[in-house]
Amino acid sequence: MGAGAANTQDPATWEREAATIAAAERRIVWRAPSRHEGVAAVVEGAAEVFTDAETFLEGLPDMEERTIQGGRERGLVLHKLMEEVLTGETAEDGEALRARAGELLAQLGVPDAEDPAEGPSSGEMAVAVRNTLQLPEIAELRPRMLPELPVYAAAVEDKTMTLTAGIADAVVADATGGVEAVVDWKSDVDPAPAQVEVYRRQVGDYMAATGARLGLIVFMTSGRVERVGT
Repeated sequence: MGAGAANTQDPATWEREAATIAAAERRIVWRAPSRHEGVAAVVEGAAEVFTDAETFLEGLPDMEERTIQGGRERGLVLHKLMEEVLTGETAEDGEALRARAGELLAQLGVPDAEDPAEGPSSGEMAVAVRNTLQLPEIAELRPRMLPELPVYAAAVEDKTMTLTAGIADAVVADATGGVEAVVDWKSDVDPAPAQVEVYRRQVGDYMAATGARLGLIVFMTSGRVERVGT
């Protein structure tokens, strides 16, 4: 067996080479903005103490308001309906939307509930989609809205490379072909403030990746629209 090669590296050389390797090291961070839909929820108010009958009556819930059962399947169907309406695959018609929602639920193996408080309901989702499309912020941007845009971006700061990969629910094109705004559909029934902040960061990631100055978080159940940026 032959003798091994002698190690001629002295401490000074080792330290110099180690420093060179450390200086060349790069850290990669992946960012994948995604849909985190709210779980099943029932809108409930905090318990209050009423000092008189008038205050008590004002605090009663609207009995005509229907409680809606949220969940992953409902979110998937709502996102798909919005995509198909924007691409023209499904008509923006109550019956067409309801029929398509029923088909999508069947594909997921989920019963179509008559009462939205019991589970995903094609009727309720059809109404949610139509109401969302009629929101002033959406109606104004809709002619320039493109659904389901893949987004990829890379940024380097010091020794860290940040890679972003995801699919924006919709973007709004500007006159030059760039991205003016990012739109994120949310199916949450009653999102907590902390969850809304998570969504704001997600949209912010897409805005940074696309160069958009405006982000819209659209809560399809309530019609609430959160603006991110200008």
